[in-house]
Amino acid sequence: MDNNDFQIDRIIENEDIITDFQPIVCLKKKRIVGLEALSRGYCRENDEIIPPFRLFSRAKETGNDTKLDRLCRKTAPEFN
Repeated sequence: MDNNDFQIDRIIENEDIITDFQPIVCLKKKRIVGLEALSRGYCRENDEIIPPFRLFSRAKETGNDTKLDRLCRKTAPEFN
């Protein structure tokens, strides 16, 4: 399978999204002030983790950006 060949529809349908959280640090206050949710896709066909840029670019190209955005919000524990 080509490095750019993954089915965004299948990822959305199967909810194959992995969400990690990255702290947002305020340097002035020297503390964590929030979390950023970073969503990645998972392609079952070749056991590949799809980085956010490729995932969201493909979604936009295929008109699935709103569906992907909603799925990411749904699957991120902070938003549930």
